[in-house]
Amino acid sequence: MDKYFTMSFTGYSMYPFLKPGDRLVVRRVPAAHVHIGDILVIPGEGNRMIAHRLIKLSHEGGAVTKGDSMFRADTVPVDLESGIADQVVAVIRGRRFFSVSSGFRSKMKYGYALLSRRNMTPCAVKLKLKLFLENFHTAGCRTPQYPKRFLLRLLQGKVDPSIEVDWNALVKYFHKEGMAGIAHQSMRDRQLPAQVRSILADLYHGNVARNLNFMAALESLEKALEQQALEVMTLKGASLMTHVYPNIGLRPMEDLDLLVRPAYHRRLVRILVELGYRQNKRRTYSFVKSKTVLDIHCSPLNTDRIRSRSHLLPVGLDDILARSAPWESGYRWIRRPDDADNVLLLAQHLMKHNFSRLIWLEDIYRILSCADKRLWALLLERADRLQQQKSLAYTLYLLQDYYGLTLPVNTGTADLPPSPSRFEKMLLNSSRHSTPLTFLAPLMAVLSIRGFKKRLYFCYENLFPRKEVLASEFGRLSRCSRILFFPMRLWKTMVLLTHHIAKIMRAAGSRHHKIL
Repeated sequence: MDKYFTMSFTGYSMYPFLKPGDRLVVRRVPAAHVHIGDILVIPGEGNRMIAHRLIKLSHEGGAVTKGDSMFRADTVPVDLESGIADQVVAVIRGRRFFSVSSGFRSKMKYGYALLSRRNMTPCAVKLKLKLFLENFHTAGCRTPQYPKRFLLRLLQGKVDPSIEVDWNALVKYFHKEGMAGIAHQSMRDRQLPAQVRSILADLYHGNVARNLNFMAALESLEKALEQQALEVMTLKGASLMTHVYPNIGLRPMEDLDLLVRPAYHRRLVRILVELGYRQNKRRTYSFVKSKTVLDIHCSPLNTDRIRSRSHLLPVGLDDILARSAPWESGYRWIRRPDDADNVLLLAQHLMKHNFSRLIWLEDIYRILSCADKRLWALLLERADRLQQQKSLAYTLYLLQDYYGLTLPVNTGTADLPPSPSRFEKMLLNSSRHSTPLTFLAPLMAVLSIRGFKKRLYFCYENLFPRKEVLASEFGRLSRCSRILFFPMRLWKTMVLLTHHIAKIMRAAGSRHHKIL
């Protein structure tokens, strides 16, 4: 015989589906009878019982619940391994009685769950609209507390000492921008609060420890690659570790990025498995051994996931791989890109991530600040050959803005890429904020691609990715979720564009932010 009980519902976490004062009829059922969209009674804070909707089931037997009008899911998953769950089957509201386990409300429960997961329930949308209007109304009155150029001026000692700064906030900004190691070295002779100096030193020594670990991993990998006569090329921070940054603690690294030709990918995977690396089941390109993480790429732009990204580097990688140099003296099979090619690859990486972190600009600046006329001529020649004029122009514009980089007047046979248009500069100026526009990368990529059909295909594939990409990024979707996913994604994209209009207009209205 089924066990029933009733409880009173309070609060607005499920509004408007459930309202304060509703009386809930709850049935104790086997956990196998629970489906996504059902409302479950679960323990809350202070020994209080709450009713939230089930939005996701995990393979380990856990269940993720969330209030319809809340922006975040419950932090503690519901354990269904006990085999019993408390399911809300009906609601008593005043003199009305309606069932949620049968009828049209039951048929719509999957839709409710999907809307709740995407924060698209009526109450959540209303709160989002309210926050958007408040932000839009106060947009002209708020400025970033510490723009990126202020951080650079502080590192260069060009900030008036009389200006009061929040050092705790600055340390967080330095860490977020990847500049904590550089800040530790640049400001070690200045008078800083003892706590700030200690935190910067800890972050610097953390960089040293991780990078030493990565260097040991590359050393053992070099020996294994030599036995198989297989070449790989380092990317991003790994390619700069000893070549550009003389001090091992300056450049933070979270993983090692290695590029291998697609035909040799399986051979490299076997080598890593023999060395004791474990492949991530969900992100198959990631390999972990103790505290060492290796990311294996067949393309620096991940064209295996988003194929249309190949239009950003249409010439391919064969020429870049052929021009690569040994990673360090004594290495043969682990290599790094040539300086000119590395600038172009780093510029694409910078654009891919919304021009967001300062350390990625610092990487390119350190290469170009010491560049002679020959390297500049080679860089411009390679940009023309690899069709990278747009991404290079964006990067040079930001380097001039942030660092005051002086471009050469005469580079020989090749000319500097055309300056970005007014619209492109407006978008690039928005990246000065601590939180850049989330759609900046795909928009700038579209402007970099040549050909209307290629641009259109790029937009389509980024909005509506393939099934295997959906599975790796969003997990397995139910049938109802797959039907509603693409319309909801398109709608959220339009909302996102609208949400950032105020930020774009602020960037367009002023050429430079005021430095504190």
